[in-house]
Amino acid sequence: MKKQSFLYGSFILIVSVVITKVIGAVFRIPLANLLGGVGMGYYFAAYGIFMPVYAVTAAGLPAAVAKIVAENAAAGHFANIRKIKRISLIAFTLAGLFFTAVSIPAAFLFVKISDNPSALLAVLTILPAILFGSVSCVLRGYYEGLRNMLPTAISQVIEAVAKLVLGLALTVFVLDMPAADFTQIFGETSRLAAAAAAGVAGVTISSAVAVIFLLIRGKFDDKFVESDKTTQTAKEILSPLLKTAVPIALGALVTNLTSLIDIVAVIPSLKAAIETSIVPFMPIMHAGVKKADLAPFIFGSFTGLAVTVFTLIPSFTNMFGKSALPLIVESVKEKTDVSENVGNVIFTAAAVAAPGGVGIALLSSEILEFLFPARAAEIAVAALPLSVLGFAVIFLCISSALFTVLQAASRADIPLKIMLAGVALKLALNLTLVRIPEIGVTGAAIATLACYILIFVLSMVFTVKITKVKHIGYSLAAIAVSSALCGIAAKSAMEFLPVENKVIHLFVSIGIAGLVYVASLYLTQKKQLLKLLRNC
Repeated sequence: MKKQSFLYGSFILIVSVVITKVIGAVFRIPLANLLGGVGMGYYFAAYGIFMPVYAVTAAGLPAAVAKIVAENAAAGHFANIRKIKRISLIAFTLAGLFFTAVSIPAAFLFVKISDNPSALLAVLTILPAILFGSVSCVLRGYYEGLRNMLPTAISQVIEAVAKLVLGLALTVFVLDMPAADFTQIFGETSRLAAAAAAGVAGVTISSAVAVIFLLIRGKFDDKFVESDKTTQTAKEILSPLLKTAVPIALGALVTNLTSLIDIVAVIPSLKAAIETSIVPFMPIMHAGVKKADLAPFIFGSFTGLAVTVFTLIPSFTNMFGKSALPLIVESVKEKTDVSENVGNVIFTAAAVAAPGGVGIALLSSEILEFLFPARAAEIAVAALPLSVLGFAVIFLCISSALFTVLQAASRADIPLKIMLAGVALKLALNLTLVRIPEIGVTGAAIATLACYILIFVLSMVFTVKITKVKHIGYSLAAIAVSSALCGIAAKSAMEFLPVENKVIHLFVSIGIAGLVYVASLYLTQKKQLLKLLRNC
């Protein structure tokens, strides 16, 4: 099976992410317009319990399986690779079944603690995706370890298409059901809560579709991997796999606790802020939101709009980490070009994340108005938090790349410890800032920014110490200056260009800012850019 270079593999994954994000926008934007702030609060509550549990069994698996497969490939032990795949599938299918079962009673406790009982149906609906996600992540990690990113890319696109078609169709179906039929099926459940669960059902079914594709694809691709007698027993394969997977999975769990913290802490804190002073929330009530619905509406607007945009850039930069992990594993194994490869990964992630984060921070209102034109009240809530989250994007993306480097260097324990520190800071700031009426949900965004700044600083210190990467400080400074110029260009274009159409105005401003950024980065980092292009 032919290996792909770092940038070529990243390019394949980024193309798939572009496609899936476009499809995801086609799904999420009309879904937000259908469900509104309250309904999206139910929808994202499902993700709040799903993502941390999913992280234990699945989020760390591609990295763990990819690392073990890459090590065997680098050492020429191709006879072990099929057995690694088979043992991994058995082990983590059982783990997926276990965590799915455990999550059912946890769902009832979760909605009670988060004071969001109407979200229960959506939370229960998403739980089977834990099992399907575990299986698909093993298979994707297997391919990524062989430096073949195509199956991962195709499966992600198939999953996104299935989610779009099924999620929207089921949501519309529930919203349009005659009252008698709705009551017969859903009983006392509110129509918004049932519709949110229908949208979540599309997510669950689409994850099963991705598994089916990867299993079928695997039947055809196995013949390209040598099938001689394996030199390792099941125990010898499973032991290093678990040794790698457990700290990575725990790190992923802690990473996803940031969203769980928001769900558990923000709504009660918002209710406390509302009871302290209703004055800062009066504009939302003037838009037609009842006092009893204020907290879930604000939280749903924050998660459904601001957090949705916030996660776009990391989805792209994470692909560099997936493609880079087997390359860095081989570099460490062969003790060649480690510093150069690590520098390339950090530079690439930062070069993509920084202008995107600055753009989101400075053009938050314009971006939200473009994506959610029918949700003026929700935009008013989400615009300021999104501005803060725009800067958090930069530190999150670079930290994710640094985590990949540390995992490839067999120090997956370090990201876990760093994330624990970041999460503790976020929880403390959430409970403090969100309760201040004048700050409200923006406090959750400030807490996220502080969390990822701390994580970035600690990750960079450990990465430099372990990998001896050189000259990355100058490159990051050049990216920061170029991004600042990009932001100034974007804001100036929005202020002074005489364009009446808001959509055209936004895209012209982004285009001008992009040209300024590319020109500035080329002038300051020409040598680094040309070196990356030569390695494609």
